[in-house]
Amino acid sequence: MRIKTGLGFDIHRLEEIMGERAGLGQTGETYLVGPDRRSLTTLRHSSDQVQVRTQLSDVAVRERQSGSDAYRGYYGEAVLGAYQWIPDLQVALLAEEDRTEVTRLTQSEWNDTEPCVSPDGKWVAFQSDRGGQGVHIWRVSIDGGKPRQLTEGRCHDLFPTVSPDGKWLAFCSDRHDGRFYHIYVMAA
Repeated sequence: MRIKTGLGFDIHRLEEIMGERAGLGQTGETYLVGPDRRSLTTLRHSSDQVQVRTQLSDVAVRERQSGSDAYRGYYGEAVLGAYQWIPDLQVALLAEEDRTEVTRLTQSEWNDTEPCVSPDGKWVAFQSDRGGQGVHIWRVSIDGGKPRQLTEGRCHDLFPTVSPDGKWLAFCSDRHDGRFYHIYVMAA
């Protein structure tokens, strides 16, 4: 571990946490970058302490900001990444995943949010303001394709959740009176 001592944390535990890749696919990784843009934790694609020069690491360190974007990772591949400046440690935390592992399921000029994958992994329920008549629950195949609208009306149907057996879809809605949200259930 190459992190300076005296910063008030367990260096070995931090390295263990940074090495965890759960939810980051086969190519994902997290790492820390110091103010000098050098890697402070072990990198998957380099055994040496290297200077990390990417679009996001530069913004995180130079401007002390947080955000996300698509860019070229430190090893030259196209990645989707997120970064967080940690002022107490004066380091940037970066998480990246190769873009080949990420699939865009919806393609519209609407807000498609709150995805919920079915238990069998075959489809995704989500909320969207597409159509211009409030927010509704939609469903799309995990392989992509044309989304299918599941709810309708002049209301806001939010936060879809699929039952463990995949048969039911629960959501919150103001469809009753337009003022208060209630919980609804429908066949998935």
